[in-house]
Amino acid sequence: MRRFTQVSRVKSAIAATGVVALASIAVLFAESLTHFLFVAGFALFVASLALRLQYRYYFDVSPGDLGAGDPWQIQSHMLEVRAYRPLTRDLSVRLSYRQYLQSKASFWCDVAVDPGCYVGARYYATDPKLGPVHTEYPEVELFWQAESLREVPVLGWLAAGTFQLSYGHYFQNTSFGNAHVLQAGYTLPY
Repeated sequence: MRRFTQVSRVKSAIAATGVVALASIAVLFAESLTHFLFVAGFALFVASLALRLQYRYYFDVSPGDLGAGDPWQIQSHMLEVRAYRPLTRDLSVRLSYRQYLQSKASFWCDVAVDPGCYVGARYYATDPKLGPVHTEYPEVELFWQAESLREVPVLGWLAAGTFQLSYGHYFQNTSFGNAHVLQAGYTLPY
């Protein structure tokens, strides 16, 4: 919710200028310097619409057993797109889509396909989250600024906050299956 509030304030501040684009890039390192995370983001504000694009890439630079035990050899990509738009003075909508792709860990074993894959292995795992993963998550969220409750007896204290209602559908290729995600919440600034 805070991100949306910040986007709304930025959009208001630049309404007179028209279009503003922001970009950021970050590279994060783990302490062992064997895991890297690359993050790039781009945001575009046009009149009453805000678009945000973010990409993350994770990889191990020294796969295999490094003495400290780093046998994972996982690479992953995550792409997320979000669009924010006010519908009325107090009601806004956010549409988002996230896709995640992950390679399998070097020690992952798919016993359904190859029942003997663990024979002679020093270590192995059959957890689907360590195998090749592909997920997609489209979502729609509504945000209602509760300002109109300010004069309502007993409910006036809610006027400082925001109500949120969202629905998303989580698609994945693992044995855990797909999921419907319905969330409701209230945010009160502190």
